[in-house]
Amino acid sequence: MSRKHETRNTKHETHPFCLAKALANDTGGPSDFYRMMGAPTVEPKELQLALPPPESFSFPYATPYGIQSDLMHHVYKAIEGKSVAIVQSPTGTGKSLSLLCSTLTWLADDLRRTTTASLEAYREELALKTKSTDPPWVAERMFERKKMELEAARQETDERLQQVRRQEEERKQTLRAQGRDRKRMRPTIFEHADRDNTDEEDRFLPHDPSANRLQTNAEGLNLSPDVLALMAQINPSAPPPAVLPTQTKIFFTSRTHSQLSQILSELRKTSFAETTRAVALGSRKTLCVNDEVRKSGETGIDERCLDLQSAGKGKGCKYLPGRDEGGMEGTKGREFTDKVLATIQDIEDLVVLGKETHICPYYGTRAAIPEADIVTLPYNLILQRSAREALSISLKDQVLLIDEAHNLIDTILSIHSQSLSLPGLIQARDQLRTYLIKFKNRLKGRNAVMLKQVLLILAGLITVCESIEQAKDSSKLMKVGELVQGMGKGLDQVNLYEIVGYFKESKIAVKVSSYTEKLIEEELAKATTTTSQTRATTRHAAISYMHQLESFLLSLSNADADGRVLLSSTSSPSSSGKQLVTLKYVLLNPMDHFSDIVADARSIVLAGGTMEPVNDFKLQLFPQVEPSRLANFSCGHVIPKENLKTIILTKSPKGKDLEFKFETQNDTNLLDELGAVLSNVCNLVPDGVVVFLPSYRFLEKLKTTWEKSGLLAKLGMKKSLFYEPQAGGSVETVLEEYSTAINLGSSATNKKSGALLLAVVGAKLSEGINFSDKLARAVVMVGLPFPNLTSCELKERMKYVTDVAIANKQPQGDKAGRELYMVSHPHFKELPDLTYLTPNITHIS
Repeated sequence: MSRKHETRNTKHETHPFCLAKALANDTGGPSDFYRMMGAPTVEPKELQLALPPPESFSFPYATPYGIQSDLMHHVYKAIEGKSVAIVQSPTGTGKSLSLLCSTLTWLADDLRRTTTASLEAYREELALKTKSTDPPWVAERMFERKKMELEAARQETDERLQQVRRQEEERKQTLRAQGRDRKRMRPTIFEHADRDNTDEEDRFLPHDPSANRLQTNAEGLNLSPDVLALMAQINPSAPPPAVLPTQTKIFFTSRTHSQLSQILSELRKTSFAETTRAVALGSRKTLCVNDEVRKSGETGIDERCLDLQSAGKGKGCKYLPGRDEGGMEGTKGREFTDKVLATIQDIEDLVVLGKETHICPYYGTRAAIPEADIVTLPYNLILQRSAREALSISLKDQVLLIDEAHNLIDTILSIHSQSLSLPGLIQARDQLRTYLIKFKNRLKGRNAVMLKQVLLILAGLITVCESIEQAKDSSKLMKVGELVQGMGKGLDQVNLYEIVGYFKESKIAVKVSSYTEKLIEEELAKATTTTSQTRATTRHAAISYMHQLESFLLSLSNADADGRVLLSSTSSPSSSGKQLVTLKYVLLNPMDHFSDIVADARSIVLAGGTMEPVNDFKLQLFPQVEPSRLANFSCGHVIPKENLKTIILTKSPKGKDLEFKFETQNDTNLLDELGAVLSNVCNLVPDGVVVFLPSYRFLEKLKTTWEKSGLLAKLGMKKSLFYEPQAGGSVETVLEEYSTAINLGSSATNKKSGALLLAVVGAKLSEGINFSDKLARAVVMVGLPFPNLTSCELKERMKYVTDVAIANKQPQGDKAGRELYMVSHPHFKELPDLTYLTPNITHIS
């Protein structure tokens, strides 16, 4: 469903963002405004003026739908009221645009309010400072002079960015005239490369925070080692420079970079595009443009980057401006951040820009954060405190917008849960033993003691796993205390919190993994038959064990009631029936890992296509929030009900029951009947048809079965066939080819009428992708991927949710666990209501 958008709403199109940045300059706080104006650093009075939502919002189309206007008003009021908003707006209703237009409108209005209040406060200060005998025009002249100076600063910034925009547009036009445009680049896959054999083995020694404090500061503040050394000489006892607060901004987060790229694409459609300063953040893995660093491997890229920063003059990263160039605050760094802020650029654009300008996009985007109005970043960079600290991000009084938030609770639980396997534990033990033998004469006393305690912990965890190894397909759930008791004697002298702290300060997981990687590379270099992909896979599998151990031990430091440890033994398909033993920490309580975000942020907006049951979010994430601060919004679809036809098909053309349970997924007759159903759908529906399947395994089984029966060839004669790839990097290629096949349409030489895309529920194509218009004239859902009700992990989660609901005296709290199971798959939260309440659903048997 598309609409032309040449006509734009002209309301709220003038945004004082540039003025706000001039006011904010370095810190954006009120006292900084006073310093710029030459007034005493007295904080202004708390703003009493509430901002009412505007009658209409700037929107890319002439007139937004009613539910879009309602959504924008709701979000605006929620942010102004410092509330937590839970917004439910179905896919295809313009949710992303509505969220952007409402939040950026509020931001512009808030900056006007702040500017006005600050100017008035300064006027009051002048009145107090001037003498009673001075004529009134003296204070007025001082006020006007400072105001003009401020305007000049604003205009200088605005003109500088405008010049960058003009230069970028001229460059694009030149490239188009030459028949070549700037190609978007993806970071290359990590591949093996021989390292410089002259590298000193010192880099494998445990990190000493007391001796390398300057490197830590360089990581956090991007200052060169020489500058930090000079600062230390001037004031050796001074703490690291504080990260200064910035102006209010919008932090917009979603699950993947592709979803965030779509958000930025939507932002380009709005009238805010020319004035909004947007910054897309990513990890070193996605943004690093130094090929030598990327050759360090997926787990070594962070360590190699930091090593280069602490290297001597002339040996650092060639993409970071040096001290003689002023660092990222110098001319080269400033030019890069100007280009980042001048136009809206996603991750791929930033990689291209970094290569063109020879500036690191990872640090360049971080330097641009203080001046940004909106910052986009994936879940893992905002939901983990350590990631926010690494990026110097403070959410204090900021607005946090979480898109695709229906899976927020599951994401928090997943991020803070960690698994270990018995083979992995044995590998970690052997790697650490090898490391100790190699460096035993170079380790300081404390390092040797702590590493021996880590070996003791590994031995205890291996003992626990071996206790269940002979039991076939069994599992056991225990508390952390019970796990420690089962690890054997000697561990009563080990302080788990001290071990976790040692991992963090010494970076021992990185050191051991890097040394192991070096040994593996030496072995792989001797082999002549291995491919680069095999070598990369082998390295990654072997060097991840110490990192997994660190994450597992960190998980164990949670409160005992907040999680459980699951010990399980299952048949391994890759080891001839041998039992695979795993140890998994399962987080049950997401609140503690989200509470600091709730406490800091001015307002939080959770948005998704379906957010039911809303009560889950209130109980598990916001129990400490006053009910008056919680705001809910839910709307229907923008399309007329008669334009949507939903059919529940229970019988095949031959009358066979279409029950796609786990135990029937190998029934070839059933799979052929499914193929016949899809063949009929393709006969009736033009353009694109998207089919969602329960798993990749089921997808492969379908392809094999239909190829043997000839159904695959028959389907291929009707529509071009496409399959969702398991490799994330191939998704966009598949989507482009799928879209091209549909747009080509049928012709004398091509009798196919569109394309058929087989996708997987819960994978890359199941959320955040806009299958608009021709791309999905029909959507087919095969089966319902409910979780295994006999799972110990699910049972414990259901019990925890029930206990929380009962403790909070919720109506029907004893049924909360069962409700969790029924809605446990986020894509089907609304299905029970749709099935029994929507009149335009047809049951066909």
